[in-house]
Amino acid sequence: MPLTKDNISGVILAGGRSSRMLFENKALLELGGKPLIAHVIAGAKPQVAQLLINANRDLERFATLEIPVEPDQFGTDAGPLAGIVTGMQYSRKHLPNVTAMACFPADVPWFPSDIVAQLAQTMRDESTQVAWLCTAKQWQPLFSLWSLSLEDDLIAALDDGLYSPMALIRSLPNSQLNIVDIAQGDFANLNTPEDFAKARIQLQARNGGG
Repeated sequence: MPLTKDNISGVILAGGRSSRMLFENKALLELGGKPLIAHVIAGAKPQVAQLLINANRDLERFATLEIPVEPDQFGTDAGPLAGIVTGMQYSRKHLPNVTAMACFPADVPWFPSDIVAQLAQTMRDESTQVAWLCTAKQWQPLFSLWSLSLEDDLIAALDDGLYSPMALIRSLPNSQLNIVDIAQGDFANLNTPEDFAKARIQLQARNGGG
């Protein structure tokens, strides 16, 4: 079955501790009058059949965004791989037509509107089980597309204490999507107050403001 929007779900990984933001939940911090994660939702939702938020705190606040919210099932210290498994389990339970799942980091507000389609094409072309992004020689494993058939592999990795997405990806049949020509502001990761200040200026520019 070809990979299309209709059989790809999506998960926004918002389960981190935001240590560089003094443990404030950065996904819920304001950017342009709305939470940071609202920008991620706006970019991700049109690219997948259904979107899920993976979060481990402030669940009631995330629920106001009208997207399903699920906490990690492997504890709050297992990192993004636990969030990916959570998304896979949700997709398998609720979305019978879905065969693959796209991941989006909750702290990257802007990315191409066809990033999932590009990852799917790369995975199809190379007949692999996971496709991941590299931008200008920088690895971006949290922008990735995973076959749901990998769920047991991810659970085994977590049981073995392997929490690095990139380490697991490299052990699996994988494809790398390289994007060199990056639009200004795309893939900017907001980790610190300084990053947010820059993003607010960038948002004005993206909206045509001064």
